[in-house]
Amino acid sequence: MKLKPCPFCGKTDQLVIHGVSLVECQRCEVSGPTGNGAWNRRPLEDDLRLCLDEAVESGGCFAV
Repeated sequence: MKLKPCPFCGKTDQLVIHGVSLVECQRCEVSGPTGNGAWNRRPLEDDLRLCLDEAVESGGCFAV
């Protein structure tokens, strides 16, 4: 499984996987579960991306 960057510092090179159920960022010392994609789940970010995609498709804003 490819991990998204740390949600706090944005780094990927500091992530350490412990076994099959825990990931830790050694830079900011945060850790979280990896089961069922928990580390990669970013509901607000995902909702904002969906909203932006829909707005661009409908011509509601300028594509960047």
